[in-house]
Amino acid sequence: MQQRSKAQASIEYMSILAIGLLVILFAVAIAAIEPQISYSSKVSAAKNYWVSARPISINDYEVGASAALLEIKNNQPISITLRKIAINGVWLPFAKAIPPFNESAISMCDSAQQCSMHLASGESAVILITNMTSHPSLAAICSPDGMFQQGRPYEVNISFGYKTEMEAEATQSGRFPIVGSCMPLKINETQVVVPGPLQILTDSLPDGRTYELYMEEIFASGCLKSCEWKIHNLPWVPSFQNSTSICLDGMTSHMLTGYPTIERTTTVVISATDYAGRTATKKLNLTIQSSTQ
Repeated sequence: MQQRSKAQASIEYMSILAIGLLVILFAVAIAAIEPQISYSSKVSAAKNYWVSARPISINDYEVGASAALLEIKNNQPISITLRKIAINGVWLPFAKAIPPFNESAISMCDSAQQCSMHLASGESAVILITNMTSHPSLAAICSPDGMFQQGRPYEVNISFGYKTEMEAEATQSGRFPIVGSCMPLKINETQVVVPGPLQILTDSLPDGRTYELYMEEIFASGCLKSCEWKIHNLPWVPSFQNSTSICLDGMTSHMLTGYPTIERTTTVVISATDYAGRTATKKLNLTIQSSTQ
């Protein structure tokens, strides 16, 4: 009887010990899974926030060894001009990457690091943020010991500086950081083309005469690949012209043509937008005189 009690006690002890070990193993498993659950929820929260952010949303993103790639969109009903982008409070130059990324990215900044990229309402663009390695705190995001660590988790804060159509300067800082894992970028982040500034060279338009064909070539420099011209408020019908021209050695032109019938002076608005999405605008007066003068 006494031996049976001892055996029963031993069995109960072993059962309690086994339950204790199971509890410990369960706790260890939970501790291992919890960071993964927390990380996944952070990634989901960040993406859900940024995809609907205003005025600028981030629809997708990647962070690599020395650069970051952002797919952004202007969610405002008006156009804006993106002037600067910051990672963790550090303002950095940026370039426009052209999918499918088999060409060089095109810098949106000049030699003085003054940046400008026009975004129409609803327009999307893929932005390459460069020069991260020039700042130790940013270089350590994916390369804490000087060596790139693929898969290393990161949380970085993004800010945008932009100008509205009314020329008002504004800054957008997200309530959530972007969260993800360091990966090699799908574009060669060292190949960034820095073209000269896009500018309309023509400074004046000669007078025209009623009932005579008007022809005048206008020129632009600093353009990349191709240029889309939009001319408005011309002193004849139709009062607008649109065309696309090829850029050769950064130069391009458009021929203004029309048949004016009324004496008047108008302010012609000339806009040129190149392959990189950069826009130059100029206003020039055009006077139509009577052909009998």
